[in-house]
Amino acid sequence: MFGFQPSFLTGTFKNGSPISGSGRNTLIWEQVGDQWLIAHEHISTPIVPQAS
Repeated sequence: MFGFQPSFLTGTFKNGSPISGSGRNTLIWEQVGDQWLIAHEHISTPIVPQAS
């Protein structure tokens, strides 16, 4: 089974600086017996085109 999800995060570094970002998680699931387990996970960030 295959699935993906868009994600957005916000946080704060220890020094107080904020951070935020977006990405996508892709998961490959495998059925083992009566359970579905994550067999592979990939996390990527979007590519932002440069202005010409």
